[in-house]
Amino acid sequence: MAEAVGASSGARSAVTYSRGTIEYKLLNKPLDEPSLRARRANAHRPSPGEWLRITTGKNWFIQLERENEQQFQYSKLGEDEIRILRLYQSKHPDEPLRADLFKRKLDDVAGGYEALSYCWGTQKATYNIHIRDLNATTPGRRNMAVTATPESMWQTAVNAISHTDFKIRRNLHDALLRLRSKYRDVYLWVDAICIDQSEKGKVEKAKQLAMMARIYNLASNVCVWLGEGYDGAESAFCLVRDIMNYRNFDEMILDPGAQEAWRNLISIMKAPWFGRRWVIQEIALSRDASIHCGDRSLHWDDFADAVSLLMEKIELIRDTFKDDVFDDVETTSACILVQTLINVCRKADQGEDQGRLVSTLLDVETLVSTLLGFQATFPRDTIYSILSLAKDYPRAEEDWQDLHKQQLELKVAIKRLEVLRDRISQELKTQPIGLLPNYSFSPRDLFIAFVTRSIRQSCSLDIICRHWAPTLADDEGGDILPSWISNLSKSPFGVSGTAKGRQNGENFVAYLPHDQRKQYSASDTYEAQISMALDPALDFQDFRSLLEVNVPEFLVPETKLSIAGRQLGLEDLPKTEPDTSSPTHPSPDARNSPSKADAEYSKANSGADLPPNSEDPHSPSDATRRRSSNTGGGIGDQAFGGVSRRPSVSQRTIPAVPQRKERAPKGNSPNDGSVNGTKSPQRKSGQTKQSTRKAQEMRSSQEARQQHRLSGILRVEGFILGEVVDQSEVMRGGIVPGEWVAKLGWKKDVHSENRVPDTLWRLLVADRTEKGGKPPQWYKRACLHGLVDDRVSDNQGNIHPVAHTNRRISELTSRYFKRVESVVWNRRVFELRLDDQSDGEGSDAENVRKRTTDKDKQATPDPIFGLAPQGCKVSDVVCILFGCSVPVILSRENEGRYRVVGEAYVHGMMGGEATEMADFEGVEFTTFELI
Repeated sequence: MAEAVGASSGARSAVTYSRGTIEYKLLNKPLDEPSLRARRANAHRPSPGEWLRITTGKNWFIQLERENEQQFQYSKLGEDEIRILRLYQSKHPDEPLRADLFKRKLDDVAGGYEALSYCWGTQKATYNIHIRDLNATTPGRRNMAVTATPESMWQTAVNAISHTDFKIRRNLHDALLRLRSKYRDVYLWVDAICIDQSEKGKVEKAKQLAMMARIYNLASNVCVWLGEGYDGAESAFCLVRDIMNYRNFDEMILDPGAQEAWRNLISIMKAPWFGRRWVIQEIALSRDASIHCGDRSLHWDDFADAVSLLMEKIELIRDTFKDDVFDDVETTSACILVQTLINVCRKADQGEDQGRLVSTLLDVETLVSTLLGFQATFPRDTIYSILSLAKDYPRAEEDWQDLHKQQLELKVAIKRLEVLRDRISQELKTQPIGLLPNYSFSPRDLFIAFVTRSIRQSCSLDIICRHWAPTLADDEGGDILPSWISNLSKSPFGVSGTAKGRQNGENFVAYLPHDQRKQYSASDTYEAQISMALDPALDFQDFRSLLEVNVPEFLVPETKLSIAGRQLGLEDLPKTEPDTSSPTHPSPDARNSPSKADAEYSKANSGADLPPNSEDPHSPSDATRRRSSNTGGGIGDQAFGGVSRRPSVSQRTIPAVPQRKERAPKGNSPNDGSVNGTKSPQRKSGQTKQSTRKAQEMRSSQEARQQHRLSGILRVEGFILGEVVDQSEVMRGGIVPGEWVAKLGWKKDVHSENRVPDTLWRLLVADRTEKGGKPPQWYKRACLHGLVDDRVSDNQGNIHPVAHTNRRISELTSRYFKRVESVVWNRRVFELRLDDQSDGEGSDAENVRKRTTDKDKQATPDPIFGLAPQGCKVSDVVCILFGCSVPVILSRENEGRYRVVGEAYVHGMMGGEATEMADFEGVEFTTFELI
């Protein structure tokens, strides 16, 4: 029996239940442990399928018996509380879903519920589940209408404890129907239902996200729902159970009768669930897990072992079945997930705590950089979805945040009008810039925060060469995303689901979760030192708003605008002429004389910490410096004090930003003047709607951009190695052009067929094996075999891939050229000139060149070749950036800044050779501003 308590008060009344009722038990007593959904296969006993095969001699799969055929008002969650869904039992599959929803302390229900992991899908929520909130409240008498009668009050109370329609998507509806039991109620945690997903539930959602690791780890089982429509699930799951006995596995990888079952298993491995980014933590943190396809289920451990076995024998299986379905199996998200889970965390494996999370093993940078095949619907979740797995879980306040302090304080200074002061002065406290879940933080700023945090913690710049970031829309900051945040589309296999097969060459700075050793050391032992420059792309918008927006209550002092302008690097602030017809503006004479407000503001800010005056960005005294042991300097340097073999970073002057001569829409300026100080024509009464629409679009764009607060200009240290003077066409499909094979030293004649140049065979594989090790000696002869084989090298000298079975050649030659294909795909071969003296920055390259020439000064140095991204162009510069394990190609932009093109392989310069020569010659190091 239910009754309302506290109805005489004005507050809402909680519904209580009598002792002995099921509702009272759910709200107050421990929950019983759920029944086991799937057992691990016994490796020593015959499975049902194997038993039939033994007794009948046929490869049959037995037919297993089927088992266990909004305006919703949430009550507020308390501290450390979650909601549990009690799904009513039903013996009729078509009966509507009915459930109770109740709140409990998470620790009080540990082990008493299951968690559901599934794909939300893109369909609209049109399916119903009828839910009763056991923690519902009723309005107190003071909150009821004056004319409320006992009958209406009773009806209100009844409604509060009645079942309400709750809209869900089809995939969740299908999952709940399958998980519903015939004979018992099922207790589940389902994010779409147990968390308030509405706009007013944002705060609750952020708190629940922080609890996700515990929610999944304290569940007795995680039910992985792959969906309906997998007709081959029965044969695939039977195959998995059979091969858990390794004797059966050896037979079934050679049995043509098992081909269809293998095909069905791979089809399941390509289910959309495996590509979700959130599933990594959901399955990694589970104590136990089961996979569900329609009415079939399988223990997760059996599935993971089957995938691992498949990968171990994939080449043999391809040779046996010769089926295209086995191509690129290694790149499926299921394979990557299984390989990753081994190295993500450690869990207890004995006693009552079996499955409990003991420790996490990887940092945030590694998780984001290696889990490339997993996508998130919302860009922020690229980072938020893996935080629970990170050993360096972010804190609210961290040292790296000081890098962005200058930019954030500048935004406050620019907006410091009296009407905005109270709100803006609290901006740094109320709008943190950390990595903790915060869905008001713009995706662009979150990505910048992640990269700068990673660099400060690792002292490495490799993250700027890793391709991890999803594509952002313009209103999310995609139009001003820095080039040092590399898009996921540049990764070896691109964005999951958009294309089949390889899209780009392997990442030179890539590493595996279980092996984080760097493959190269181009910058030797130098570590990354970074700072952030002020970003006019952000603040010029705020600055213009002061000129264009009329604030009648306050007069903005000219001195305040001037100081803000100097902080932005604007030398001369364009003055606006007032509209003398407006009573809110003084006369021209009054404007030209310093006002009291101006005088007071100037006096108060005379000692302000402003950036120094701008200088020529190409000036040697500013653009280059010799290495020094001085550890003082600008923002972000303090964390690196006392470390040897690093040049210091001092605060550089901010280059002047030229005034933008952007024409404001006609009549849009309140002062009736343009930003260039010239008079604008008055708005005509018959002005078209088009100009009004343009003005609205401009304001909308400005508002979208003002949500971004972090600078996108990263200062790094290093030196220019040389300039790209020639390059090949993009090697699409992994085809190496014959003319560049010849440039690399190969001559197909009788005198050279037994020798292949080191530069050629090493460059084509980036001087590494597929696992990152040094190439074996047989690579050289394998390259030679391919170059003289018409199936690999055509009559034009072009090298073709050998992946297709009809191009099958010797195994070792095939392995070598598959490695070539994985390296050169969509890259260019380039030639580097070390004696570049353009733009006054050639001294670095000249000194390196002197060390690379023979002792005979008349000898011509050998050309230097390398591999570059497809976006590289002639005249781009190849740089050694301190803290980056590979050379980086930069494109010169305006104002002495650079755009990151991507990583490079430079033959002979990947092991610190360039930095050693630079140290010997005393090469002056440069501060690069990357945009």
